[in-house]
Amino acid sequence: MLSDSRPDIVFISVDDLNDWPTPFEGSKPTYDPRDVITPNLDQLAQQGTVFQRAYCAAPMCGPSRSATLTGLPPYVSGVTQAENIMAPKTDKFGPLLEAPTTTLPRLLHESGYQTFGAGKIFHGGGYGGRDRKFPECGVDPEDPTYDSCAWDEYAVLSKLVPKGACEPFPKDQTDISDAALPCPGPFDAETSMLPDARVARYAIDRLEQESTSEPMFLALGFFKPHKQWEAPQEFYDLYPDSALRPLDAAVERADQDDLTFTGCVTLRDARNSPSDADWDTATREAIRGYLACVSYVDHLLGTVLEAVAQRPRRTIVVLWSDHGYFMGEKRGWKKPSLYERATRVPLIIADSADPTPQSTHKLASLMDLLPTVLDYAGVADPLQYGLSLKPLVEDAGAAWSQNSVVSTFNFQSDHQRNAAQELNADVERCMEDQGVEACGPFVLACPTYPPRLEGASFALRTDRYRFIRYHEASGFGPSPGGAPLLRSELYDLDVDPDERVNLLEGGVPKALEALVKQLSVDLANKLS
Repeated sequence: MLSDSRPDIVFISVDDLNDWPTPFEGSKPTYDPRDVITPNLDQLAQQGTVFQRAYCAAPMCGPSRSATLTGLPPYVSGVTQAENIMAPKTDKFGPLLEAPTTTLPRLLHESGYQTFGAGKIFHGGGYGGRDRKFPECGVDPEDPTYDSCAWDEYAVLSKLVPKGACEPFPKDQTDISDAALPCPGPFDAETSMLPDARVARYAIDRLEQESTSEPMFLALGFFKPHKQWEAPQEFYDLYPDSALRPLDAAVERADQDDLTFTGCVTLRDARNSPSDADWDTATREAIRGYLACVSYVDHLLGTVLEAVAQRPRRTIVVLWSDHGYFMGEKRGWKKPSLYERATRVPLIIADSADPTPQSTHKLASLMDLLPTVLDYAGVADPLQYGLSLKPLVEDAGAAWSQNSVVSTFNFQSDHQRNAAQELNADVERCMEDQGVEACGPFVLACPTYPPRLEGASFALRTDRYRFIRYHEASGFGPSPGGAPLLRSELYDLDVDPDERVNLLEGGVPKALEALVKQLSVDLANKLS
């Protein structure tokens, strides 16, 4: 007999997963969209609600996961870069808040849920493999990501692939294709020591062995398809050259021409971008590696969902990614960007008590996941920055008040990571086209930095438009006597879903002044 009839919640994060899987609308990297092989994710979509317009709070692992799991938006917490909110620090960009106590697992644990986690849920911390159980409530001062007030048990399960299991990562990476690293077979999910196979096995053990009299919160963080793209060879074999549709280098290069300078540079990464001569081959290899990892994780997802189906409790499955990922679009090979490709995320919520397939285009944010899970658990949301998605899971046609969502990022840390690199050809081209001079070899060679929150940039996504406002102090300035740098971009996604035409190129046209003013007001209201 159930002593607590609240549902189990299986909370599954897939790192760096963009919207290529079949359930999600949009362009695909294969000639036939069905060639993106994710049968288990497809099946989950047939048992729940697919959110076609779901967006991250920030397009990078640390700030996105921090916001999702605490309910604190980046523009409130100060976590706008590559940090973990559970390990707050002060640096030259200003202080973070203290580590919050209102994390999703802690709120559920305190309400009577059994709470278990494995893999990458929060960003960073504990990669030394120190898995542990928590007999008492407390935070380890040496590693605050281990919050024993939140977890009954957390299995970190190192993200590192065992030495020799896959092709070695080249010491001198030539371009993005070097991240594609097949692992010789045969692959056995029950014995493999690859990190994500261990995450799946941990989940299956908990689902089969833990008490069914009390509800369980099981958080699983799959590491792939984050680079490096290490996956068993059999998943690489799913994607022959004949299936892949490479990007056109000339089209993607031309797509840089109307970006703001900051937008142009945020897509560049000297370590990754292939040369024009190698573009087609390198693009195919990179896409193959990424898709191999997507299909590999999907296979493991299937083993977990089978165990979920055998557990005699109502279960809410929440599958999400922390952000999207550029795979050559606009010549970008990364995630920290405020465009649609980087901020749109896969999101499916399935209730075993009502496995009705449905899809919605209503706007959702990862900020909505904490209130949604708490709603199913009967726990009050102490912050109320997001909305519960439960009404849309019950009826995708239900009235919905959220007409815009915000993504935030502070590009200072991302630029700083590249500060020692030489300017590559793409960055130089951005500079030449827009008459820009760098105040150093790369962005953060500049002498001063704006404070953490004041230095942030924002994207407002409405039903129709994407409005991006960049911070003024990007580390670049106009050439002497040159025009001021543009700081905003606007895209009409109804007619331009790939964001090819920046409607604010050259300034704000008179015909768009009222719209830009309204979007600016909407963004200000969101941030307030």
